[in-house]
Amino acid sequence: MEIIIFCFIFSAEILGEINNFYGIFKNWDTILHTLNGFLCASFGFSLVYLLNENITQVKLSPLFVAIVAFCFSMTIGVA
Repeated sequence: MEIIIFCFIFSAEILGEINNFYGIFKNWDTILHTLNGFLCASFGFSLVYLLNENITQVKLSPLFVAIVAFCFSMTIGVA
């Protein structure tokens, strides 16, 4: 996950700004926004999964975890 985040930062800053990929590739911004949504969703999923893993009293359903990951991704994407 850490490597993917570093690749995203490299793609946005180095390739996008310095190498002018925003001007060369028409959909570069759309690709980065889509990738950022998946990264935020995977981070939200990992967060809920790790918090749920150590608790024995409450078990969250996979549907609930997926909904939380989706909502987390949408909330971070707005900010």
